[in-house]
Amino acid sequence: MYHCGESYTGERTPDGKRMHGTGVLTFSSDNQYKGSFDDGRFHGEGIVHFTKEQGGGQYRAVWASGEAEKGDYVFVDGLQFSTTDWHYCTKEDRRLWNEHLTFISPAVSEKANDGDTIYPNYGELPPE
Repeated sequence: MYHCGESYTGERTPDGKRMHGTGVLTFSSDNQYKGSFDDGRFHGEGIVHFTKEQGGGQYRAVWASGEAEKGDYVFVDGLQFSTTDWHYCTKEDRRLWNEHLTFISPAVSEKANDGDTIYPNYGELPPE
């Protein structure tokens, strides 16, 4: 069962040969899958936890026979990736996530004689 240095702790099939029920599969890269298994495959709810060296995020999904049917990637800072309605680090809003959380206004693009120029928008300055 362990061809590439993986390890597993958790429930198994009655013959003890396959992952079945709930458990933790640690890959040789130290990434981990924590969740449900069915006859050796990811099945049901489960999360792939990536190591700090590989970004530290998580892929949270509902699995069916080893394939993710529905899932979301969550970055290490808690930002959830979305394929729709994504406003993070786009051409229109180049803030980083921490800047977004601290309400720093995005830079705005304005047309200048020499082409597109990006001017920072710091909002209103406090009175002196």
